[in-house]
Amino acid sequence: MTIVTDTLKQVPGLSKPRRTFVAALIATILAVRGRVNYRNLARYGAYCERTYARQFAQSFPWLAYHAQVIQRAFPAAHQRIVAQDASFIAKSGKQTHGLDWFYNGCAGRAERGLEIHACAVVDLTRKGAYVAAVAQTPATPDLKKDDAAKTRLDFAIQQVQTMRPHLPAGISYLAADGAFATRKYADAVVDAGLQLVTKLRNDANMRFRFTGPRTGKAGRPKTYDGKVDWQDLRRFDKVDLTALELEAEVEAYTAELYHCALKRWLRVVVLVWYTADGKRHHAIFATTDLQCAAVEVLRMYQARFQIEFLFRDGKQFAGLTECQARNEAALDFHFNASLATVSATRAAMVEEQPNEEAFVFSLATQKQIAFNELFMAEISTKLGQDLNCWKMHPAYAELRTYGALAA
Repeated sequence: MTIVTDTLKQVPGLSKPRRTFVAALIATILAVRGRVNYRNLARYGAYCERTYARQFAQSFPWLAYHAQVIQRAFPAAHQRIVAQDASFIAKSGKQTHGLDWFYNGCAGRAERGLEIHACAVVDLTRKGAYVAAVAQTPATPDLKKDDAAKTRLDFAIQQVQTMRPHLPAGISYLAADGAFATRKYADAVVDAGLQLVTKLRNDANMRFRFTGPRTGKAGRPKTYDGKVDWQDLRRFDKVDLTALELEAEVEAYTAELYHCALKRWLRVVVLVWYTADGKRHHAIFATTDLQCAAVEVLRMYQARFQIEFLFRDGKQFAGLTECQARNEAALDFHFNASLATVSATRAAMVEEQPNEEAFVFSLATQKQIAFNELFMAEISTKLGQDLNCWKMHPAYAELRTYGALAA
C-alpha cells in the first residue's frame, strides 16, 4: 500500500531494508490466507521464515509510525478523541512471555493467556478507529518486580503518558469504559492534558452542589446539597437526544455532581429506559469536563466502541491472536503489525473516498482484493507477462474484486 510506504519514509531513523520489510509485511498480512505466522507469511511473502523471525525480534518505533498514519488518515475538520481498552489474547505454552490470568470478555471470566492494552484515535465524524499505541500487559510477577504496589491500572496510565506526546493537536478527550473509572486513572488523564469520558457504577456515590444563599455564619461554607438518589431524577435537567438518533425509547438527564470516590466534580448524564415488562433501568456516564454538553458525552462514549471493532478486525483478519513467537520483543512487534495493518487499510480506503458520503469499510473485502492482486501478480510473473498490460485490460477490475463482499 502506498500509504504505508509513504508513512515509513516519515519515520526518522529507519534504514531502507527495515522500511522495505515492514511495508512488505503489512501488505502480506493483508493478503495472506490462513494463520499469520512465520511459516505462512513465508508462503505468501518475499522473505523466508528465518528472516521474519529475525526481523520480529528487532525493535521498531511503532509509536512514531502510528502517529504518522493518524496524521494522514484524518481530515483537519474531523472531530477526534482517544479511546483506551484492553483485549484478551488466547495463547498457550509455558515459556510464553507475559502468560497470566486475564479477564476474557467473550467468555465472561478470567482465563490463562495474554492481554494487550491499546489506545486508538477515533474519528467522531466518520467513525472508525486507528491504533495509536499497543503494549502487552505484563504478568503480575513481572509487573511487581520493581514495585510491589504497581497494578495493571498503573500500566494503563503509563501507556497514556507515553502516547500523549504523539497525539495530534486538538485531541482533548479520552474515552474508557467503567473499569478505568478510578481516582488514580482520572487524575492521571487530567494531568496528561486530557478530559476523561467514562461510565460509572449504577449506584455511584455522588452529591449535589449547594447553590443556596450563604448564611454568613462562621465555619466552612456548605458545599453539598444531599446525596443523589438514582431513582429520583427530578433535580436533573432533561436532555434532548434528537441529535443522537437512538433507536430505543430512552430518556436522558444531566447534572453537575461530585463523585465521592473520584474526589472531583463531574458532568453526569443518566440514561433511563424501560423493558417490555415495565422494569426501569439506567446507565450513568460522566466526564471531567464540566462544560461539555450532555449529548457530546454520550456521543463520545458511544464512539469509544470503535476500538472494539479494531480488535475484532485484528483478530479475525490480521492474525492478532496467531503470533508464533514466545519472546517479548517478537510478541510486541506482532501485536503492533497486526493492528497497524487494520489501520493502514482503513486509512487507504478513506483516501480513496475523500468526500463525506456514507463510508463503508470491510476488511474481509480488502483482504480478498489484496489476495486477488497478489495472485494475479504471481501468475503474470510465472508466465513472463507484463502485469501493467494486464491492468489495462477491462477484465482486470472484475478479477481484482472477484469473491469480494458486496458493500
